[in-house]
Amino acid sequence: MAKKNKKMKVNLEKKTSALHSTNELKPEIVKKKFELTESEIESIVKRVRIKQLLECGYSYSQISKTLDIDISYTTISNCKNMQWSVSSILPKKSTGRPSIVSKETQKKICKMADSFLQPKQIGLSLKTPLSKSTIRRQLLKDDRYPFVSKKTSKIDDCHYRDRYNFCNEWKDKPLQEFEKLLITDSKIFLLDGGRNRQNKRYWLKDPEDVPNHELLKKKVGLHVYGGMSAKGLTPLIFVEGTLNAERYLNEVLPIMVLSIMNRRKKKGNIDEIMLFDDPKNFIFEQDHASIHDSNIVQEWCGENLKHFLNKKDTPAKLDDVWCIERLWAIMTQNVYRDPRPKDLAQLKQRIENEWSNISQATTLKLVHEMPLRMAEIVRKKGGRIVSLSAQCLCDRCCQARQI
Repeated sequence: MAKKNKKMKVNLEKKTSALHSTNELKPEIVKKKFELTESEIESIVKRVRIKQLLECGYSYSQISKTLDIDISYTTISNCKNMQWSVSSILPKKSTGRPSIVSKETQKKICKMADSFLQPKQIGLSLKTPLSKSTIRRQLLKDDRYPFVSKKTSKIDDCHYRDRYNFCNEWKDKPLQEFEKLLITDSKIFLLDGGRNRQNKRYWLKDPEDVPNHELLKKKVGLHVYGGMSAKGLTPLIFVEGTLNAERYLNEVLPIMVLSIMNRRKKKGNIDEIMLFDDPKNFIFEQDHASIHDSNIVQEWCGENLKHFLNKKDTPAKLDDVWCIERLWAIMTQNVYRDPRPKDLAQLKQRIENEWSNISQATTLKLVHEMPLRMAEIVRKKGGRIVSLSAQCLCDRCCQARQI
């Protein structure tokens, strides 16, 4: 047995020495330059070493023990058929879609993303198709994140022109002029509203444990009218049933407008204090709902109000300018917080409580943002505002942000 082992060692040594003398890489004319990563170099070294051991007569288990790494039998058998040439030793190109993207391709991806293309569309538009996950990774590297588009009313060419002209006229007016505005609007709060399936997630093991979201067959809610200025809020007016011009003139407009003219308190609840230094000297604003633009409503405003923006003075589609739209968004978030109201009585109570809890700093900030919003619309030639990063730098707004 000892003689056989000695013979085996001698044969292995002969084979190993012969390997270095005879089985050298055949010289090939390689015109291309190869750029290899560290993992690719490690793979080449491993496969060459396996090929050497195989030609020296090592078994599969001996190769695994010699290299001290876990190697599959498939990898060893593939190296057994490998030839000693540059083309066979170098790593082959992947047949699938590449996961490593060049700088030029990354620029193309970002440029197509600016054109509002989806990751799947971007991947198919490239010369070398890329997977959706690869496109998403490249966009995240460029500090781009997925955002959901907001629902807005459609703007026609005439609206672009009217919005631009109106905002260009108002944007340079002093803040005192904006503080004279009484901005009114209505909002419908549905009993099962304020839900977003993307934000409401349940982290459970079994999908059957996820509670169902039950919807009411008939939409039930409350229709509310309200107004705001830089100093405070008007009383809320709840409307039942269908509202026409006559009902609006009799049940909503006089109560909302005439009530603030009789206020004399400078301190107290935000929906009870004076909204203007001169209670009768303010500028009334309402949107372009058909009942607001009716002749009887326009005539009443002209006879009973000192200043008001009639339907000819203000263009339509200015919901991204009037600050009460932002106030309704704050109200919606607070009204539908957990625990949610279960019936109309609780919904009404929640609306009234959240309305009275609005701070004066919030109303001031929202009103003082209006000239900034108008300047942004002018910059966009009448286009819609996607996001507003600018802030009012007046002393009162700066103090409110510090608080």
